[in-house]
Amino acid sequence: LQQFHKTYYIPNNATYTFVGNFDPEEVKNMVEDSFKKIPRGEDIPEMYTKEPPQMGQRRVTIEKPTKTSLLGMGFKSVHGMHRDAIVNQVMCMYLTDGPNALVEPLRKGNNIHDVMASFERMKDPYLFNLWISTNFATKKSLLQAEKEILNTLKNMKPPTEEHLHIMKSKLKHSWENSMESTRGMASEVNEAIARGNAFDIYERFNILDSIQPEDLVRVAKQFDTRQSTIVHVLPGEVPPKA
Repeated sequence: LQQFHKTYYIPNNATYTFVGNFDPEEVKNMVEDSFKKIPRGEDIPEMYTKEPPQMGQRRVTIEKPTKTSLLGMGFKSVHGMHRDAIVNQVMCMYLTDGPNALVEPLRKGNNIHDVMASFERMKDPYLFNLWISTNFATKKSLLQAEKEILNTLKNMKPPTEEHLHIMKSKLKHSWENSMESTRGMASEVNEAIARGNAFDIYERFNILDSIQPEDLVRVAKQFDTRQSTIVHVLPGEVPPKA
């Protein structure tokens, strides 16, 4: 832990974010006075490898004392600065948000209770996640839910221009609200820096405006089951300790 801290927690690997009504020159002088005695530090090690392509679906079954069941579906997707990362965020809404959500007929059916979708814009490629709860705590019910969700993705039709406009507006307002306060703006800037571009907090609005209905269908076709992880959580007994 000490070695990790000495390697990465150094001025050479730090970004300072200031938000508010202030004199930039005065703030830069304050930073200089506060940190000038701390050594700059060595250049941090560069990553020399990356995760190899996933060649087949991974499946996990977890059994624990519970009365419910849960299906998790994660699809390999893009890094946060990729245009399709914002398409993914709209996709989450298209699939699950409101009475016009694509999964709404499944919620009203006999098997699936609810569906939640999430995608985070990270520096590295991330997973597009779906979490599905079912009305019956059985493996058969989870397998049926899995089939229904995959069928929804496979047969996805593009949203209407009106529906797309509503989803874009909701996401836009969410971003704007997160930047309303000084603390919120600082947090958004820091997240953008971590993704790779401080100005993403503004540029993302232009990308969102450029998204077309066909983009959602195109991205849905990229959710490859060979590059997915499926998790079944089911009622079960805790194994005895050795």
